[in-house]
Amino acid sequence: MPKVSTNAKKTKPSTVTSKAAKQTSSDDRSSRLEAARPQAIEKAKQAVSHLPKPTDVGRFTPSGSKHYMNCPSYYPEWEDPDEDRSAADEGTKLHKHTENDNVKGLDPDAAKLVNMCLAMKKTLREELSKRFPLKSYVHTEHTEFKLPILRGVSNGYIDWMIVVKDKSNNVVHVDIVDWKFGKIAVDPAETNAQGHCYAVSVWHELKAPIVRVWFVQPKRDDITSHEFDTPQLKALYEKLSGAYLTTKLPPDKRPVNLVPTTCDGCGRKAMCPAFLKATATFIEHTSNELSKEHLAALKVLKQKSAETIVDPKVLNALFTLSAPLKNLHDSVKDQVTQMLLAGYDLPDVELKDRDGSASLCMTPNELYAEITMKDLLKGIVDDAIVDNDLVLHMLDVKTPNKTSEALKDILIANGKTKEEASALNSEFTKRLKQRGHISYGVPSFYPKLRI
Repeated sequence: MPKVSTNAKKTKPSTVTSKAAKQTSSDDRSSRLEAARPQAIEKAKQAVSHLPKPTDVGRFTPSGSKHYMNCPSYYPEWEDPDEDRSAADEGTKLHKHTENDNVKGLDPDAAKLVNMCLAMKKTLREELSKRFPLKSYVHTEHTEFKLPILRGVSNGYIDWMIVVKDKSNNVVHVDIVDWKFGKIAVDPAETNAQGHCYAVSVWHELKAPIVRVWFVQPKRDDITSHEFDTPQLKALYEKLSGAYLTTKLPPDKRPVNLVPTTCDGCGRKAMCPAFLKATATFIEHTSNELSKEHLAALKVLKQKSAETIVDPKVLNALFTLSAPLKNLHDSVKDQVTQMLLAGYDLPDVELKDRDGSASLCMTPNELYAEITMKDLLKGIVDDAIVDNDLVLHMLDVKTPNKTSEALKDILIANGKTKEEASALNSEFTKRLKQRGHISYGVPSFYPKLRI
């Protein structure tokens, strides 16, 4: 076998690329990018084509009527199909058991909630029997009663309703009951727009001279009711009808009101002229140097909408202008929290949590002591990983509502599913509540906009 010379030059034919080849490859990539860019812009347009247009408005439904009363241009935010639906599923199950007057198959906590509703049903039946004796009146009960809202604008479903008729078959009184199994406080019956929609529509459809509306919240141990007579129902009808008709005006004639709680859930922020104009004005007054691209982006914001921008340079300029707004908002919120913890009153900041009004009753140091000294994480997080660093990580946030998010992240990082993490986080919050620390972990801030 011939000897192979050690001086022979070794090459790697598969990896050696000539300068000319590299240039060709680079040119090909540039060509591909140039060809792809128009398609990318078209895809970007298609990606937002399903979003509501400036002329669109959502359906005027009982549950959404409050928002339309606040802002006729309101359009509900698109729901995330992957969003955690456990709370909604629980509510549906509890509604069904309440409808069927039984607690079979429910755990003790859920059974307690349903039993509170069943007790309320019994009390209401007894009251109506005394007020409208069965010898002279006919009482009819309805569940999931389908009802045209404002003569057919949309449909509503009343959880439970009792209709009282005299012997001549005339409706003399109606009770409407809505079960609310969530923790979030709802407006009282007297001022609740959803209840107004139901009451007015029952008045129309059933010719009821008196309609009483109930909102029952067993998790909050709260029941509100209000009885509306015919003059009040007529006034409510005019108010609701006016709000609905305003949503049908041309976009340039339709009022736009900046109301924080309504804006939060609105899907038109990127197209809302009032919201965008306020944002553009703020940027304009706080930016020292604006390029021509910046000015072009601000002009679009003031005249059209953010989603009409497809020029990459202008879009880049808009992002660099708007990104600091989030940082500013977060840093101000952090400082607001510290001031509230220190006991200062901020008249233009409203603090709420999922249980309604909130108060920050623990400082981060106090919460740290509560978690470590009273072993609040026992059975929630594996003992092997619970140490000071983990607790400090949970509390390494200035805004309280981030604490529970940090706990869920820790649980997921240690092998729990989203559903398991959510359930364990609920247990942690429950333990805090049992010690009287109700609000820490879930407050949200609602500044009162003055623009």
